[in-house]
Amino acid sequence: MEGSASSAPVQSDVKSFAACAASLAANATPVPESGFAVNVFGLFKSYPPRGSESGMDDADLTKSFSSASPLSLSEQCLQSNLFDFDLHDGSELNRGGNSDLKPVFVWSLNGAYHVVFLRNGYFTGEGEGNELVASLAVYDLDGALEGSLDRVSSWRTHEGSLLLRESCIVGAGISRRELAFDPDVRAPDGRVVKYMSPDIQGEQMMYPDGRGYGFVEGRQKIDCDWSNYVSLQR
Repeated sequence: MEGSASSAPVQSDVKSFAACAASLAANATPVPESGFAVNVFGLFKSYPPRGSESGMDDADLTKSFSSASPLSLSEQCLQSNLFDFDLHDGSELNRGGNSDLKPVFVWSLNGAYHVVFLRNGYFTGEGEGNELVASLAVYDLDGALEGSLDRVSSWRTHEGSLLLRESCIVGAGISRRELAFDPDVRAPDGRVVKYMSPDIQGEQMMYPDGRGYGFVEGRQKIDCDWSNYVSLQR
C-alpha cells in the first residue's frame, strides 16, 4: 500500500480531514482484531459458489455492481486519486477515477478506518475482459488517508472457470490469495451446475508499515479467520 510522508496540514486540510472523519465515524462498524474477510463474489452470491447461481458473463457483473448501494461519505475522503485502474467502454480502455468507486463498508479496526470500495475493472494477462473489484483505503481516526490497496478482491471468469481473489484483513495485517473454481458438471446448455473444489493458487502476506500495509520479509504467517466474510446480501 503506497503512501508518503507529508508536512503538517494547513488549516484548510484540517477542516477537510474533520469532514471526512465525521462521515467515516458515522458509517463505521467496529470489528475485533480477528478482522474480516472480503470476497467480492460472496458479497452478492452464496459462497462457496453454486453453479446454478454463479453468473458467467458481464451482465451479471454489471447487475451486481448496480445493485450495491454506496455509503454516504464526505467528498473530502476522496480528494486523492485512490486507485490506478482502467475501464472498458465497449470499444477502448479509459482511465478510471474516484467517481467510479462505491464505498460499501467502513470498518473500525486497529485504530483506523478501513473502507471497502467496489468498482468495475478490466483485466489482461491470462485472457482479458471485465471484472468486479473490491479495493481498500485506510484512514486514520482524524480522517487523513494513510494508504490504499487496490484489488483486495476480484471476480472474473476465464474459459468457464471462476477466478476469484479474496483477502482476510486483521489487526496484524492482510492475507490475500487467489482461487480458481473449475467447472465439474455442466447442463446440456453449457451452464455450470457444479464447480470443483477450489485450487488455491497463491497467498501473500502484508503487514502494517506506518502508511497502511506493505510486504515485509521474514514475518510470521498471519492468522486469519476465512469464515468471517462480509456480505451485501439481504
